[in-house]
Amino acid sequence: LEATRASFCGKNSGKKGMPFSLPLLGLPPKLDTARLLSDDGARIDFGCYVGAQPYLDDTQLSAVTDALVASLLSDTVTSINVAGCENLTDDVLKTVAKRCPVVCSLNLGNCRRLTDESIKAVALPSLVALNVANCRKLTDESILAVARGCPALGSLNVWHCKHLTDESIKAVAMGCRSLASLSVSYGEHLTDASIKAIAAGCPSLASLRVYDC
Repeated sequence: LEATRASFCGKNSGKKGMPFSLPLLGLPPKLDTARLLSDDGARIDFGCYVGAQPYLDDTQLSAVTDALVASLLSDTVTSINVAGCENLTDDVLKTVAKRCPVVCSLNLGNCRRLTDESIKAVALPSLVALNVANCRKLTDESILAVARGCPALGSLNVWHCKHLTDESIKAVAMGCRSLASLSVSYGEHLTDASIKAIAAGCPSLASLRVYDC
């Protein structure tokens, strides 16, 4: 047995609407990598989203390793969603930078082991959307690299990146003039200066989230 489906069985011991966890059956977690890569090889999607219930259960998320993600990478990949895969490290993002020169969308939300080294590596000119929500080790160093290296950036989510200061957000306002969506919620060290800079420097801004700053 490699897979089982028991979705929406209200009396099982898994999450409501979720498949059984294989370890409940005494089996190791297995992921069908064929479902994680789009037919054209352009998108890698583990279906995990910050703020929403992930499709994969906790055991399956823990099975997503650097090696697994690296095995799916190629120069055709443009979109990578590994949000919630907390075991990923800087090493796999450095590999993304080398193997995926045209990547334009990265969802790294809740990948809490990532450091500034990851984001500096993937601050590529092709990047249009970056989600690093709840990546709590990140500092201004990461976002300064994005501001310098990603002029086409249209969407940035730094929700709960608690070490960020006005310095990095002001740099984004200067370097990412096409920015249309920004979330800086729970930015403990941000002041009015950040918002003023974004208002002045990003004429295309359509969405701004600043709650609990």
